[in-house]
Amino acid sequence: DAELTNPQPVSRRMEDTCIETQLNADDKSVRVDDIDDLRGLILDSDSVDSDDLSYDTDGAGQNKKRSIFHISRPSTPNFDRYPSNTLDEVNPFASLRKDDEEDASIGSEGDFGAKLLPQADGRGDFGNVFEPTQGRNVLLAGLETFKYLYSIALLVFCVTLVMAGIFTKQSTAVNYNIPPVGAFFLFWFLICWLAMMEGGQGCLVGLQPIEKSKYATSHQRTLKNTTIAHKGDNMDRYILGRQFLVVLVIFLINMCGSAIKDADPLGLPKSINSIFLTNGVAMMITAIVIGQLTSQVNAALCMLDFVNNYFMLLTTYVSLAIEYSGLLHCVYLVQIGFAAVTGTPVESKESPRGIIDNIFFWGRVLMSTTILCFALAVTIKALLTEQSGMYEGVPAAVSII
Repeated sequence: DAELTNPQPVSRRMEDTCIETQLNADDKSVRVDDIDDLRGLILDSDSVDSDDLSYDTDGAGQNKKRSIFHISRPSTPNFDRYPSNTLDEVNPFASLRKDDEEDASIGSEGDFGAKLLPQADGRGDFGNVFEPTQGRNVLLAGLETFKYLYSIALLVFCVTLVMAGIFTKQSTAVNYNIPPVGAFFLFWFLICWLAMMEGGQGCLVGLQPIEKSKYATSHQRTLKNTTIAHKGDNMDRYILGRQFLVVLVIFLINMCGSAIKDADPLGLPKSINSIFLTNGVAMMITAIVIGQLTSQVNAALCMLDFVNNYFMLLTTYVSLAIEYSGLLHCVYLVQIGFAAVTGTPVESKESPRGIIDNIFFWGRVLMSTTILCFALAVTIKALLTEQSGMYEGVPAAVSII
């Protein structure tokens, strides 16, 4: 039973029409505000016929129409079972239903060649309101298709070149006595791990405002990840440790797949080898497209599914362990200094540290700062003595800058 107050015309194009409906069942009233909610509440029934239609009069003497009708999925009210005079009272636009269906399915063509789609107003009246939808420009479509094709071709070429370098023993894996098969599997494992780290961070950040009860049953491994990462200040700790892990994994990827000097695994012209192998373009495209960008795009659309695995849980634990080691704690010193300069307090989701925790924290800050200074001294010394990986002929001062 559906009691329609201020009944609106119902047709196949009622998708954008807002109606006010009250459904009575077992003396309980449920208010629904649109046709989609109504479809979810009224079930398909073959027992409805024209005798079920009745009219009631309220205290103000106004006629209130009470109708029982049939809805299927995806549905429209089945008015065909009612007599034509009753149908006209329930739906004054019934006589135009055939034209409505044709316009809704194929649209109309205007003089300017654009497709016109019917649009409903707030009262469910379509009238002669149309919105032109311009066709896609052929030139732009061709350009877009060309970009897709050449990007895929370039990626396939770069992956083939890198793999050829590994299996012909012309990659830096040879310098570390890593056999080609071992370098191959290690390379792709690290690429997959990099993808998990890159996409996983976006998921954990994006899921922070979402109530965990909404996916506690459907995505249990995602719940484990977010419960750990969102506890206290663990999100900041995870980001810190993950960034170091990303750099470490990229270093190991380069160690497995970078080409040695004068490498030529496919017998290509020297200029192509110089661009893609010597300058590392093949490795960059392979690592960035497969290990970073693809995962980030997919994770942005499928946050719950992307981190619903134990591989991401392992990544979370490793990232938190790296941060806990104190190797990167000098970052907090910079954070505190920046907050002091800007006058913005450092906010924490955890209770203030006690004496023991403070000693442990500042001890790791001191250790991390010492390691950073030593690493910086070694790097500058290597640049000044031209013992770095900088291109030949570049002055030491330019290298430092």
